[in-house]
Amino acid sequence: MRVLSAAFLIFAINTLPVFAQSPEKCEGLDFENAEAIVSCLESDEMWFAARTKPQFEPNQKCSTMQYLVLKISVSATDPKAANRINSKTLSESDAPRPSCETLSEVVEILHGRPSSWSPCLGYDEAPDKFEHFTYCLPKFQQLRYNQPNRKIGKMDCNRAVAIYQQALGQIYPPRLDQGEYYGRALPPTYVAPDCAKVDAFFEAVNELEMAELQKRYEEQAALKAKLKAEKEALAKEAAAKAKRAQEFNAKMDESYQNALDEMNEPALARMKSEEHPENSINPSNIRTALIREIWRMMPETRHEMGSDIVKLIHTTAGFKSWTSNKMAPNVYHAVKDVTIKNCDVKNGKAHCSYDVTVSSSIDYHGMQNQQRRDVYNKLGDIAGGGPRTISLQSGFGHNGKQWEADLTYDQARQLLPPEARQDADKAAEDREKMNCDMLSAMGVPMMC
Repeated sequence: MRVLSAAFLIFAINTLPVFAQSPEKCEGLDFENAEAIVSCLESDEMWFAARTKPQFEPNQKCSTMQYLVLKISVSATDPKAANRINSKTLSESDAPRPSCETLSEVVEILHGRPSSWSPCLGYDEAPDKFEHFTYCLPKFQQLRYNQPNRKIGKMDCNRAVAIYQQALGQIYPPRLDQGEYYGRALPPTYVAPDCAKVDAFFEAVNELEMAELQKRYEEQAALKAKLKAEKEALAKEAAAKAKRAQEFNAKMDESYQNALDEMNEPALARMKSEEHPENSINPSNIRTALIREIWRMMPETRHEMGSDIVKLIHTTAGFKSWTSNKMAPNVYHAVKDVTIKNCDVKNGKAHCSYDVTVSSSIDYHGMQNQQRRDVYNKLGDIAGGGPRTISLQSGFGHNGKQWEADLTYDQARQLLPPEARQDADKAAEDREKMNCDMLSAMGVPMMC
């Protein structure tokens, strides 16, 4: 028994997930938002400090951290998909990943100092490659050893270039172009520094020049911060513009829908004003009475959330929903027909046994692919109940103009779509909840 218990314990430990971050924090992760990435990483409260944080230390390679962030974010929501991610995934040009600039910010948030290679970013964009060498190498050495006041000292050209290439190798992937740098982790536009310039640089290095280098580095950092702020401002402006356009389109869509509904108003008016004989009742009279009962259960409503609009609209067959959200379906519910089995009519009262056919369906109006739209609509019809026949016995009363259904609450519930039928102790409270549940099914975020 002890052997079995030990074997089970080993199996259980081995089957623990490699990462245990929260899906809420990691799903749809913004790879260019350093704070969002840190929030995702820290959501593994048990192993973050001991296991995750050390893998993002300042001397870690950028590509390793890119792989870890991608693996962790996918693992939080789809562990099977995460198992298919490997080192080759990042070699795919379209593979999503955080930039090295963003990961340097992540490292600074986690450890209080940026990545050692952060001063060496932007090689391809640098107009003067040797100037890039002069501020990359000293700052890389300082951050690499976590010694802000470390002097660079004197180096021969070969050693200096080797350290410079090591710093760049922390940022860039291996080159795939044929040439002397094939397979080396260096920028595509890399040119080796001229040794004469390198030797002259080290000869001229002193305290004053180191201060100048520091000043130049701070200017570069300030410029990067300014460019980043401008980029964020443009992104925010673009997002606001897109939201305004979305709200405008929603209003236009609603105006078009209102025009269609206005075309239906004469038929609704005729249905509401038609007169039923008091001494007899037919299937059409019963159908009208049942539709009016559905209207009472599901009153017309309109909700607006940001750029999305959702409406519940009465029709001559029952009701429908409409939404400006192209990702959400429209819902249609109708009383199809009534077949009378038996009716006793006397003095404006009637008691009937009858079959009524109701139908619930949906339409994914935002889908451009008609074949896919038809498939999804068919699946929605099945989920919504599709056409179904209900056998009922109920009373009817004539109000002087039309017959009105005298249904029990349970009978009235059967006329509604399946998702709108809920049990409750009190009819009034349950009617309110049914309306709320139905709106939730149509995409309105209600607190039911």
